Amino acid sequence: MSKIRTTEQFIDFVSSDIAWRTKELAVLLSQIKKTPAGSAKSRTMIRAGITVLYAHWEGFIKSASTAYLELISRQKISYGELAICFRAIAVKEKLKIAASSTTLKTDILIEATNFLLNKQDDRCFLNWEKLINTRSNLNSVVLKEVVLTVGLDYSLFATKEKLIDNVLLHYRNNIAHGIGMYPTFEEYENLYREITN
Repeated sequence: MSKIRTTEQFIDFVSSDIAWRTKELAVLLSQIKKTPAGSAKSRTMIRAGITVLYAHWEGFIKSASTAYLELISRQKISYGELAICFRAIAVKEKLKIAASSTTLKTDILIEATNFLLNKQDDRCFLNWEKLINTRSNLNSVVLKEVVLTVGLDYSLFATKEKLIDNVLLHYRNNIAHGIGMYPTFEEYENLYREITN
């Protein structure tokens, strides 16, 4: 991935990323539609389709969010100019060091407090490559954390929590762990439509 320094580069990256994912999912849907309904081939392809659908769901959220954080980090702006969610990331990194320390933590806490009070004019640095962690299980709780990290409004996703947790992840986790679960084509098509939207 080339460096993302401008809004245009970010838009190009996200457009390209979503395009190949959408194309791959559309090809798979088309192939599933061509198989006889209820056949072993159809059931197998639907199971595979759900795992690929989930993979693109998680992959896109992670890649787009990471790209956005890279864009923010490369803007050469101060911490004080950042939205509160990005300042929180910087403080979190400082406090993470304190939490993992086995020695006296007061000096680290003083450093974090000093950052909050006196370093807001410093140029920001976000460790963008490691900030987004989907935990290989992008449920609604993890999604909310990612969405808030990048400063978006989670209410857009709140109405989809049951779909994410009780349908997409339920099927994906069971299928990925070798459970003989066979969603119908209609269930798969509904998930496909919701996730690609």
